[in-house]
Amino acid sequence: MKVKEQLNSQLAALVPALEKFPWESKEHYAWFLAQTYYYVRHSTRLLAMASSRFDFDQNDQHYGFATHIAEETRHEMLAVNDLKALGFSIQDYPELPETRSWYHSQYYYVQNVDPAGLLGAVLALEGLSVFKGPWLHEKVCQHHGKAAGSFLKVHASEDLHHIEGACAGFDQLRAEQKPIALQSLEQSIWEYAAMLTGICERIQAKKIPLKPHAKAA
Repeated sequence: MKVKEQLNSQLAALVPALEKFPWESKEHYAWFLAQTYYYVRHSTRLLAMASSRFDFDQNDQHYGFATHIAEETRHEMLAVNDLKALGFSIQDYPELPETRSWYHSQYYYVQNVDPAGLLGAVLALEGLSVFKGPWLHEKVCQHHGKAAGSFLKVHASEDLHHIEGACAGFDQLRAEQKPIALQSLEQSIWEYAAMLTGICERIQAKKIPLKPHAKAA
């Protein structure tokens, strides 16, 4: 099975969680934006770390990840600005443990398994943007206005190009690295669904963790 088929299969499993999430709810969407900020701010750091760990005979992967850093720079601030457009501040929203589990697992892959593991997470997030990004952006703009949809707009358009590069990068991996990237892809999709479910469960039960001292400069 080709990587695009694997990706589509994994993303299809995420559809129920995406469609069940009440995007029309201002409260739920605000929580989504906050959690997006908390994990996206790790993207450039993870890319830098992974880039540095590829062997010298994998310079295509090394330079590819390094180039991707510039493309993702300060994208977390798009989520912060969308939150402001809703009338909220990132300081109002703590980071959920489900969100932490996403980037914790990626640091583990990069540091202890193989930097190729991060490519699975890249495929998951950028595949999600292409697969459901336009639908989500339209839905969010309909209920919350265009000013609150900049993060989804940027990624729904830019990631169409990025996903092709990520799939090509997967094909260039060593044979032993590909199962690691696919495992990370599956785990990233599962953790993303868990994050959406966690938001809904906490709002319903009003069990919100303590606020962190988040800084969005």
